[in-house]
Amino acid sequence: MQKKFMILVVGLFCFSLCAESDVVRKISGTAELSDQHCASLEINGEATLTKVTVDKLLSINGLGTLNECTFCNVNINGDVTMTKGTVAGTLETNGTCKIDGVEIKGACDLNGDVKIDNATIHALSEVTGSFKALNTTFYNQLTAESEKISLHKCTTKDIRIKKTEPEPSIWRSFLNLFFKSTDNTQEVRLTDTQVQGDIIFEANNGIVYLAGSSKVSGKIIGGRVAG
Repeated sequence: MQKKFMILVVGLFCFSLCAESDVVRKISGTAELSDQHCASLEINGEATLTKVTVDKLLSINGLGTLNECTFCNVNINGDVTMTKGTVAGTLETNGTCKIDGVEIKGACDLNGDVKIDNATIHALSEVTGSFKALNTTFYNQLTAESEKISLHKCTTKDIRIKKTEPEPSIWRSFLNLFFKSTDNTQEVRLTDTQVQGDIIFEANNGIVYLAGSSKVSGKIIGGRVAG
């Protein structure tokens, strides 16, 4: 009888853990969490997370400060700072994004001003907005819709620069009736950086600046090296 009772208790405990692993924890307002583990986490408000593990999806609508965390998939609408940690799946941000010392194994879709330091990114990366990277390895193609990107002490595969669309305005349209705009050059600035592939400018208006030991092993398509 006692043995059956113990089996029942253990079974209920395991069932409780399984049920808890499927729960989406939702927080409205400011959240400060440390040393916690949950399946999915949704925060509507400012979030400060330290040594937090999320097995499935982290969703933040607001300012995010993430330190030494482990995530699967991440979606953030708001400015975010990520320091040390791992993203096993995809990372999507809308807002200013600062990343330092993070390993990202899935694809990145970063919309806003982006600065990445000391990171490792394994899958495709796409950035819309200004972009700077330092001491970072991109194991796949880097795509940017930006007027200028800068890479310092980085290694990457192909770099693809998408055509930027200027914001519509009545004043711009009026000027374009009389003057042809020539200030639409897109820049890739490389310092001590290795590009193991091509640099492609979709709008055929690119300039590549090479400094230090920078090298492009492939072709520069739709642009030229500054001379």
